[in-house]
Amino acid sequence: MEAGSFTPPCPAVGLQDYEHHTGVTARVRGALSLVNLLWAVAIGGVAVSVGPALYVLASPFQRLLAVVFLRAAALVSQVSQQSQSTLFALLATSWVV
Repeated sequence: MEAGSFTPPCPAVGLQDYEHHTGVTARVRGALSLVNLLWAVAIGGVAVSVGPALYVLASPFQRLLAVVFLRAAALVSQVSQQSQSTLFALLATSWVV
């Protein structure tokens, strides 16, 4: 073979290998999507099994949580209507029981 001469390979030889080749990026994306699906199923299972138990345990505190939520909503409403200079005063006075 002479120095500097190059004969390209026949294009049909590697064409099937090229078409059926799965790249590293596609393999990693496939693995990550499978892992994400498993995470979603696991989180859903935890929510289904632990959610009702938390509801029963938190039922005595529902009234307290409702009061806290309503006060927080009122505070957000007041802050959005008033200027930023009175934010500290609102925070200091609105949570006093």
